[in-house]
Amino acid sequence: MLLRRELKRTENAWRGRLESATERGRQLGVCCYTRPANGRLERLLAARNRQRPITFEELEAAVREIESALSTNNADLPGTPPVRLSPAARRLGEDRDELVELVTYAIRRAELGWVSKLVERGRRFGAFVVLPTSLGNVAESVASYAETRYGISIDARWIALQKAMQADSAFYATVQDAKAQLDFLIALWWMVAASACVWAAVLTFLRSWGLLFMIAAAAPVVCVVTYRLALNAYLALADLMKSGVDLFRFDLLRALHLALPRGTNEEQRLWEEIDLLSGFGEDRGVRYEHGR
Repeated sequence: MLLRRELKRTENAWRGRLESATERGRQLGVCCYTRPANGRLERLLAARNRQRPITFEELEAAVREIESALSTNNADLPGTPPVRLSPAARRLGEDRDELVELVTYAIRRAELGWVSKLVERGRRFGAFVVLPTSLGNVAESVASYAETRYGISIDARWIALQKAMQADSAFYATVQDAKAQLDFLIALWWMVAASACVWAAVLTFLRSWGLLFMIAAAAPVVCVVTYRLALNAYLALADLMKSGVDLFRFDLLRALHLALPRGTNEEQRLWEEIDLLSGFGEDRGVRYEHGR
């Protein structure tokens, strides 16, 4: 995120420096530019071609280098007719344009990386609290997603939302399969942990130190692997649950005989009124629509 901010803040300054240097160079009647032997621009171009990140410092060094060349060379020096530009001027202009494109590439890549990190954070954590376990944070991410996007309390609406999902049998079957896989892995984790504890107690009583050492070495590894598999399964289920909220929340409103909202603010107010009515018995005068 820091790289993204630095690049966005400095982009216009870099462009301005290059334009100013180009104007100063136009006052000169000579262009003897040759690409520096340090290969800095070539390395940056190679990094772009391989879709690798470019650092702020690398770009700043390249800008200084091209800025100096533009200040001491005329990038618009005419060539011998019918050639419009001299070979050196054409090369300098091409390097300047390549550098501008490199800045654009670095900003775009930083933006994509920032968005990717935000998406991943949203998959693994909620917006309001951080819980002690990874599985708990994934569960919180689902509740946070529904609450922040639409104002829906997923804990109160999930059972009813599943009823709406059943209209799409393929999607509902996918959700159930993902849940079954998660349930199996969680049960497996508890079975491994409980079995390890029981066998550790039995083998200690029997003084079977070799088998006890094997259990002590293997059980934690199996538990960690199983937990990570369960976490991945929960992430997949959470993505399906969020998609279910996106796709079927209006079907739930129709099933409740409520008018569909016309915008996001109206939708959030509507779900808040539903929560107050069903959770606390506080009637805000929700209006029903029948015969639909």
